[in-house]
Amino acid sequence: PYAVATINRVLALLKTINKQAYKLIDAPFIANKVSLLKEDNVRTGYLSESQLKEFIGHSLDYPDRQMGAFLALLFLTGLRDKELRFRLWDEVNWEEQTLTIPHTKNGSSHIIYLSDYMIQILESLPKVSNNPYLFAGRHKGKPISPARHALKSIKLKMGLPDIPGDKANITLHSARHTVGSLLASQGVPLHDIAKQLNHKDLSSSRRYAKLTVGRQREIGSRLSEMVTAKPEVRWE
Repeated sequence: PYAVATINRVLALLKTINKQAYKLIDAPFIANKVSLLKEDNVRTGYLSESQLKEFIGHSLDYPDRQMGAFLALLFLTGLRDKELRFRLWDEVNWEEQTLTIPHTKNGSSHIIYLSDYMIQILESLPKVSNNPYLFAGRHKGKPISPARHALKSIKLKMGLPDIPGDKANITLHSARHTVGSLLASQGVPLHDIAKQLNHKDLSSSRRYAKLTVGRQREIGSRLSEMVTAKPEVRWE
């Protein structure tokens, strides 16, 4: 029931423990005979520029306003599902047009610079009484659930296949691949893309100075500008 990558992490831990035991107490060293499983979990599914425009349009037409706005912003920012889904209203700085994520997967905080279009989408969302989340769910005080059903519905409208496990399948995580690939196609440097996606271990990014706020804003707005004749936010 476990993914190959998960099994390999456990094996790597056991191999390290066995190696240390061998060094410290001369325990039999047998872990070196156990090989890690072959991983083939590279996800390549992402949307093209024209597909992204269509995707945003369908998202903003989706009957559930919270789900639709979430998907649109997910694919415009490249954030991870939980990083966006659990955001609070008080984490938005409307004057600075920023969204702060206090804790990310790699353990650091992260600031997303919002374009005017992203702000427009956020402003279209109603505040739900006694619910602090931007994307308020149906349960009191809770955020929306993962938007997999909404994503599947939009893929159906776009004629995109829904094949779990297929490398080209569009998933919630494809938002990151979409942002990364489209920014790269626009000539945005690798270390700038790493900053936008909050990658921790891209060694090439460590040799560069921190990006200026102005440059981060430019990168954050690039996809919004790329979706020319942007779909209007039509919810009332």
